Amino acid sequence: MMIGSSRTYAIGMAHYEMGGGWRSLVAICGAYLFVVLAAVGMYYYTDMSTGTRHGMTSVGVSILLIAQSISLVVFGSFRVSGAIRSDLSSHMIESHRLMPVPSWRAITGYLIGPATQTIAFALLNLILIYICAAFTGTDLSRITIGQATLFAFALLVWSAAAVGTFVMRHLVLVLIAAIVPSMCVMYWVYVFLPALSLLTGPIIGQSIFVFGGSSAGYEWIYTASFVCQAVFFSIFFAGACRRYRGTYATTFSVRQAFLLLLAWSGTTIWSMALGDRVRLAGIAGSEGDFHVPQIIISLIAALLISIVPIRTLIVHQRGRRSVVMTAVFLAAVIGTIAVLPMGAMATKGIAKESFTATAWLVGAAVVTLYSLLYFVRRMRPWVMVLVVGLSMGVIWCVPLFLEVIRMIYVSNHSGPEPKFGMIGNFSPVGALIDIWWTEKSYPPMWGIIWQWFVAGVLAVFAIFVRERKAVQPLMVPVAGPVSPVVPPSPPEVVRG
Repeated sequence: MMIGSSRTYAIGMAHYEMGGGWRSLVAICGAYLFVVLAAVGMYYYTDMSTGTRHGMTSVGVSILLIAQSISLVVFGSFRVSGAIRSDLSSHMIESHRLMPVPSWRAITGYLIGPATQTIAFALLNLILIYICAAFTGTDLSRITIGQATLFAFALLVWSAAAVGTFVMRHLVLVLIAAIVPSMCVMYWVYVFLPALSLLTGPIIGQSIFVFGGSSAGYEWIYTASFVCQAVFFSIFFAGACRRYRGTYATTFSVRQAFLLLLAWSGTTIWSMALGDRVRLAGIAGSEGDFHVPQIIISLIAALLISIVPIRTLIVHQRGRRSVVMTAVFLAAVIGTIAVLPMGAMATKGIAKESFTATAWLVGAAVVTLYSLLYFVRRMRPWVMVLVVGLSMGVIWCVPLFLEVIRMIYVSNHSGPEPKFGMIGNFSPVGALIDIWWTEKSYPPMWGIIWQWFVAGVLAVFAIFVRERKAVQPLMVPVAGPVSPVVPPSPPEVVRG
């Protein structure tokens, strides 16, 4: 498509040529084919020289699949992000924006052009996988489903890398610097975020790398993963198109930002309803051990994601006529987050009291976030992030820290194991823990009342604070009088 229409997809064709073009493509595929054939030849030579022939097993197919995953997900996302970052740093994107090319064609070029060598490598590797699977007797239908799952997940990662690089040029490097030191925490992030488990299709159930056991019943789970990945890909693609054009104040429109939150909520509910089979087999124990932490952490993640639609709404607000629409929008955000525990109803019963208390608590948290973001709406981005981060840290984390200190002190001096107390309820996170996880030593209603009090104070302070007056220019006196500028008189018409 890109090569046959080089004018329409000129950006992708340019990055394909910058990556080496046909020469690089043929060199990479030829070198990889030589290495694979040499490895297979060495294996068969060693196998025949031992006297006991074992033949090729499904382990070889798994090794090729691992190489396929690394090339598509890791190197492909690096190529897409690097191409966009290069155009942003060199300001070449300003020239691209003047081209009569729609935004969606430009983003398609960014996704396909830089990753053409990676896609060609993956297609060659796919042929080798089918050949090895035929020799080893591996089920070819499972290979096909696994490859479709892997390509869909790679497209999702590429779209996320594209929109993330438009927002922050070095986002991929920042994520690597943050993820590599915290690899031990990634296990619990994967376990406690059901939406993430459903979006990472290649490691659902037995994963696409293991061919033992039965795959019956996983077709619906893969279908659910495909649907969720397609929704998130569409949202990220639309955000990248808006960022590429450069004429929009926000990455997403108000509807797109709300759709992002709605997609996360729906994915979480769907994953909870599917149960423990969504996660990698054997990684998270029994289903009943983790459903309560999943509810709490999913609610916290949804509150953090709600910053995107709330901030987008504030930027697009115009005058006081939008007060009613703002209230309706915030109510929709609250409802979207509050329904997250419904996903566990398919496997675990939920008390109506817990559901109602969660809705009230989420409402207070959303109003608090709106008030903070509305107050800092005119600040610089880094000042905005600093103020909102510190404020949320004080509201969310300080009461929890004080509660932990109290529990340690009581445990060391009183003897019996202390219960979660009133101080922790002053934090939204602590109130969620008290609602869902612990024995209620204090009614969570007190924490909810406190959260609404804080939200009300911040709302009054942010909405009714006076607007800053415009800075008047300095009137610097000059040394002498300034003569007025007299417009030139029209030329005289000479009549003969």
